[in-house]
Amino acid sequence: MTYAALAASANITVPAQNFSSSIGPVVAGTTCDFSVLTNWGSPTTPTGPCGGYFPIIHITGTGAIINGQEGQGVLLVDGSLSVQGGFQFFGVTIVKGSLKTSGGGGTPAHFWGTVMVQDTAQFTDTTNNISGGANLLYSKCAIIKALNKTGVGSMMRSRGWVQLY
Repeated sequence: MTYAALAASANITVPAQNFSSSIGPVVAGTTCDFSVLTNWGSPTTPTGPCGGYFPIIHITGTGAIINGQEGQGVLLVDGSLSVQGGFQFFGVTIVKGSLKTSGGGGTPAHFWGTVMVQDTAQFTDTTNNISGGANLLYSKCAIIKALNKTGVGSMMRSRGWVQLY
């Protein structure tokens, strides 16, 4: 599946912005509210109302995510991604620009699953910078769970090349 096909099947499409304190599960009563564009599921409370919600999130430009946010599913970023502090994302993250993280005190940024960063010369800042105790952690379980819940993509049956970008 190409990046364009994934982006076209996104549950959530948001413009480039600073997601300073708005990302996280949104519960109305005891039900997960899927209509809120900053509800990216609840990986830290998997048995809660939004624990089974794994959206495909498409940021149509550069995104900045600051301290204490969380999400799960597939995160697609058309530009660069800058993470400050304790952001946690479980699943597949694909960034067409660069990835930068910076310190978050005692809570560093964590990406559980897989992170793919294109980082090409078409962007003005093409340096990936992982600092502040950030962790990019491969997790087969997080990847498979995100792909199974989003209903897109599948494991390849044999080796081959796929045009991603």
